[in-house]
Amino acid sequence: MADDIDKTVIATLEKNKRESLMIYLDKFRGHDLVHARVHFRDDDTGDLKPTSKGVCVKPAKLDELIAALQDAKAECARRGLLEAR
Repeated sequence: MADDIDKTVIATLEKNKRESLMIYLDKFRGHDLVHARVHFRDDDTGDLKPTSKGVCVKPAKLDELIAALQDAKAECARRGLLEAR
């Protein structure tokens, strides 16, 4: 990440007690990116720190990513893997 000033957190989803999945917008070397990255809680500071686990895409690829996630959700529903809300 170039600078936390450019970072805009969209959502943080708890993965387990030590890790969270953060969705955020950021710039890297002048390029706008959308990240879905696993972060861990630093024991010393309590801050969430990024890991190498995750993906980042250019904003132009968001529609494709969202469509793929919707397809994954539909397949999970078909297999009965989703809990009723």
